Amino acid sequence: MASINDRQVTDGADHSASTTASSGAQPAQTSPPRANAEIRNGGRLDLIASHFELIQTDIQLAGMLLRAEGVRQLQRRDVEVHQSLAQALRDPVFADYDLILIDCPPNFNIATRIAMVASDYAIIPARADYLSTIGIDYLIGSYRRLISNYNETVALLDGEDRAATIDPRLLGVVFTMVQFSGTRPFRAQENNMVMVRQAHPVFTSVMRYNNSLYGDAGEGGVPVALLQSLHSDVATDLDQLATEFVKRLSNDEGVEI
Repeated sequence: MASINDRQVTDGADHSASTTASSGAQPAQTSPPRANAEIRNGGRLDLIASHFELIQTDIQLAGMLLRAEGVRQLQRRDVEVHQSLAQALRDPVFADYDLILIDCPPNFNIATRIAMVASDYAIIPARADYLSTIGIDYLIGSYRRLISNYNETVALLDGEDRAATIDPRLLGVVFTMVQFSGTRPFRAQENNMVMVRQAHPVFTSVMRYNNSLYGDAGEGGVPVALLQSLHSDVATDLDQLATEFVKRLSNDEGVEI
């Protein structure tokens, strides 16, 4: 996306550390040089890099909530914790970025919920298998309850403790690791994709399965999308996905969660 329309992009919180590994950045390094050297059209990628010790963050945040005394303080502390990233992203240092992407792990821990509260839009990557499609419904339902509970708690606070309510929108589900037979996905995967499309917005673009390419993506320090020797089908997939994402975002095509 950094190569489209001079986009300035930062990965705001790489909770899973996968983006950090695939871009060649080290923890706290904010501008991966090998990745930016491959970006054209004036765009730039900055990265607030992750490390695997972030798993301890959930324990620390849970401890903050447990130390609250009384219902009122618990409500205030709950909002304070959940809006911590949103507050941080209001810093003027982020004002010039066109996009801030937050990469979350596939679970619903406190760090993920904090990222959700800070987000204007959500994208759900998912494999096109049966269990993953069930997980989509669970995640969206959990997100919906988070929004409702957070806004209800905010409404109970007043004065300096009052915070803004949230209304993030779902841009869509992106299917990954899709296996093709000729020009179409395998029938079982295609059937699962159709089932999800009946209930939720789904990107037309998909990411096809290519274990040899994505499996070694982190070793070179350059994201797959920026590799010079990229298979034409994979290059097309990534280009179409980035273009569709920017279009949906620009047209505000997100739906209520």
